[in-house]
Amino acid sequence: LYMGQWVDEEGSVFTNIEPALIEYNPEYEEGKRYVMSVDFAIHEDFNVVIVAEENSRTCVHMERWNRTDPFVTYDRIENIWENWGRPYVIGDAQGMGEPMLAELKHRGMRVRPFKLTASNKMQVIQKLAGDLEHRRIMFPRTWKQLLSELKAFVYHQTPSGLVTAQAASGYNDDTVMALAMLNQGVRPLGRNSNASQYGWSSVKGQKGLIYV
Repeated sequence: LYMGQWVDEEGSVFTNIEPALIEYNPEYEEGKRYVMSVDFAIHEDFNVVIVAEENSRTCVHMERWNRTDPFVTYDRIENIWENWGRPYVIGDAQGMGEPMLAELKHRGMRVRPFKLTASNKMQVIQKLAGDLEHRRIMFPRTWKQLLSELKAFVYHQTPSGLVTAQAASGYNDDTVMALAMLNQGVRPLGRNSNASQYGWSSVKGQKGLIYV
């Protein structure tokens, strides 16, 4: 095992994806409410956009791309937004995500910034795993990239002894992160929930705190 990859303490996070798979590719239906998540590419990562029908929590559209000029990326996101009835957008607000979300707001999109941090990541990922297993969020079986990334998303013990979750060596996790954000966006917070633990930031409005 010397200098080899330590995998004994790793295990798949998403152990039962099958219940979440649907056998068709949904189309846009006027009058239904949709929600859209955006995970921005940083360096060699991929931009990912996933759209879901809000009431049934069924994912209906996904696009994944990289190596584009930022304004080409904004245009592409805006086109998806227009094609799916201008849904509200959940976006990654970490690091460079914040100014990128500001551009989406400038283009007229309703944006809910989401911050995935070391303190809330495991909770968000475990909620996604449970919701996939119990069919509380669904997506088409034909989405092979998402299936591949879910199956390669593993628990990992850090040198300090903490357990986290991440893509296995050689895999990306952009579609998993986009799905995790989307899952939080269609999950009701509830009256007694602490919104900050779910990654939502807040602003002061005339009638108190508004989570955005």
